[in-house]
Amino acid sequence: MDDVSRPRVTGYLLGQGICLAAVAWPERPRDPAHRPGRLARVAGLGMMAGGAGLSIWGMTGLGGQLQASPAPRAGAALRTEGAYGIVRHPIYAGLLLGAAGRALRSGGRRHRLGALALAALLDSKSRYEEGFLRRRHPGYEEYAARVPRLLPRHRVGAPSRS
Repeated sequence: MDDVSRPRVTGYLLGQGICLAAVAWPERPRDPAHRPGRLARVAGLGMMAGGAGLSIWGMTGLGGQLQASPAPRAGAALRTEGAYGIVRHPIYAGLLLGAAGRALRSGGRRHRLGALALAALLDSKSRYEEGFLRRRHPGYEEYAARVPRLLPRHRVGAPSRS
C-alpha cells in the first residue's frame, strides 16, 4: 500500500473546497465603472463552460475509478486516452479554466484570489498524485514526457491529427 498522508490529503480536499467556494460565491455588485466589459464577461462565460466540459470529460474517462483522494484506487488502470491524452489532469485543468473564467467574468477580487489559490493548490496536489502514479505504473514516465500536466500545448511542427 502506498504511503498516503491522511492529514495532507485532508488538507488538499479542504483547501480545494475553500478555493472553489471563494470562486463560486457571488460578490457584491461592483461599481458599474469597474465592471468587466462585455467581451471579458462573454469570454469568462466561455471559459467556465469549457472548464466544466473538460472536467466532466475527465470524470467520465475515469468511470468507477473516480475519487476525491489524490491516491489512485488499488488496481486502477492508467488512463492515457481521451481527455487524458491532452493533459494528465483534465479534471484539475477544467477546474482551473472555469475558475479563471469566473474571475474574468466577475472581475471580483475574491474570485481572482480564489482562482490563484486554486491554481497553486491543484499544482501541488497533481505533483503529489503523480508520485503514486509513477510508483504504480511503469509507463508513467513516458506518458508524462509526452502529455503536459495541466496546460495543453501545441508543438510547432507537430503533425496534425485529422
